Amino acid sequence: GEETLYFCNGDHYARIVTGFSIDIVGLNGASQASLSGASRGTVLTVQGDGLNVTVSDITIERGQASDNITALTKKAGGGIFCDGKSELEISDSVISNNRAEGAGGGIHNEDCNVTITDTEIHSNISELVGGGLASLGGTVTITDSSIYNNTADIQGGGLFLYDYSGEEDITRPAIANMENLLVKGNGSTIGGGLLISGGAAATCTASDGDYGFVENTASAVGGGV
Repeated sequence: GEETLYFCNGDHYARIVTGFSIDIVGLNGASQASLSGASRGTVLTVQGDGLNVTVSDITIERGQASDNITALTKKAGGGIFCDGKSELEISDSVISNNRAEGAGGGIHNEDCNVTITDTEIHSNISELVGGGLASLGGTVTITDSSIYNNTADIQGGGLFLYDYSGEEDITRPAIANMENLLVKGNGSTIGGGLLISGGAAATCTASDGDYGFVENTASAVGGGV
């Protein structure tokens, strides 16, 4: 069955690796409870197919990707790493101050379906691609959230979308659906706010309000996208 981990107020050192469905909940909101990798590894790793993992009302911070190997790079996913045909839901949370030498400083998605709602992804760093979030394959749906002040040395300071290459030369492009999303103040060499590569695709819609791509920078090309 599905298990639930509740975290009370305070900073908790955590390196959670799960191969089964689980709910991770901060009892009193993201401003009160945090999970810290203490720069020693990824905070949350989801591995396997058919899982349902939820993260809500909590801050995930100070993760340092150390041993997650992907089709693109090693050391991916500083805060969260999701690998497999699973469902990951993140809501009312903060993903901040995480780091990856490879891809996905804040979050790295490897063919999962990820839903992000009412969440801030900020101040994460990747030395390669996807400072805030990198997705290889899978579908990422982001609603009423903000991705800001993230950096990637090469591509996609805020977000990086690319193809997943699996067994038997199967290739599945990443798809991102973004609604009421603010992407602000991110930076990279190419694609400061968002980098779309391979067969990946993205849609972005917004109602009236403080949404869109704002003040992102690139030292070469594509400050916004």
